[in-house]
Amino acid sequence: MRVEKFIQQFEATTPLYLAASWDNVGWQVEPGIALEEARVLVCLTPTFSVLEEAADEGFNLVFAHHPLIFTPLKSLHPKTPVGQAVHLAYTKGIGVYSAHTNFDQVAEGTADTLATLLGLSKCEPLEPYPEKFFKLVTFVPEEAKDVLLEALWEAGAGQIGEHYTRCSYWSAGIGTFCALAGSNPAVGVAGDNQVAENRLEVLVSETRRSEVLQALRLAHPYEEPAYELYVVEPPASSIGYGRVGFLPEPQTLEEALQLIRFQLSQPHLITSPAALDRKIHKIAVLGGSGGSFIPQAHRHQVDLYLTSDCKFHQFQEAMERSIVLVDAGHYATERPSCKRLVERFQAWGVQARLSNQDRNYVVHSLPSP
Repeated sequence: MRVEKFIQQFEATTPLYLAASWDNVGWQVEPGIALEEARVLVCLTPTFSVLEEAADEGFNLVFAHHPLIFTPLKSLHPKTPVGQAVHLAYTKGIGVYSAHTNFDQVAEGTADTLATLLGLSKCEPLEPYPEKFFKLVTFVPEEAKDVLLEALWEAGAGQIGEHYTRCSYWSAGIGTFCALAGSNPAVGVAGDNQVAENRLEVLVSETRRSEVLQALRLAHPYEEPAYELYVVEPPASSIGYGRVGFLPEPQTLEEALQLIRFQLSQPHLITSPAALDRKIHKIAVLGGSGGSFIPQAHRHQVDLYLTSDCKFHQFQEAMERSIVLVDAGHYATERPSCKRLVERFQAWGVQARLSNQDRNYVVHSLPSP
């Protein structure tokens, strides 16, 4: 699979518009590799060492969770960490692509991976993606209906949830119009007309509205196609930050912590104060820095919230809200999703491997024996 197709296939389920406004997702470095066969090295953080590994082993794309270029650059110099990495990428023809906060929110992303590892069921987003939706209604002759629907679907209309596409409703009726002087009606004649038409209805997200309306105007046979947009309640979505779900059976806190240690290969956990025999059933998870989502976890009435990078007063806040806050570390809560990405890419028939140079930059010092 060529790099261009590979990225298109990934972005079909992990669109860039889902990313936070402060984030920098997508291409970080594209040295002209779009038409090459994709050879992908997956990592959490795209460091110089990871890029050296890619160059030494013949990979042409480093697919990273964290962005290489996070803050706006004023200059590039090979003696700075970012400049050194960009220089190596360009000179060796290695692309760098980041899927960060957009990947956090989608199916099989960082949060979904954590929920799966813990065996959670009945999962929903901790904080759903706040997207506005419209119902688009238009009227079209029977012979043009299928062509118009294909154009609307291709532009992104008709998507309901993650598992249903090309959704629509249509019904037959009679439309009337009066074609004035200077008009050129696709059906009917100058003057008063009654024509057989279909009423088409499709769901359109705010992010796809412009593209869908443009497709309607281009594909519709009428000079002046009539259409209406109605704001509707958004359909239930599995897209959003974090996941909330239930363990198969209630466990003690001690058992839940052992499960987390085992599944994340992380012996060192930081928790808010709680009795080890406390019962844990409903759990929230969010990979990476998730301390600011404690209020959302409280609204879901969870027993335990697994995340990382938490501060002193966030542990206090969690305890006061009767939540056991568990900080398993940034690396441990995000690295598992990189492994799942490799498995997905390999299932697409793409040469892909997990980087051996990725590392955890937070270590625990043990006392001397």
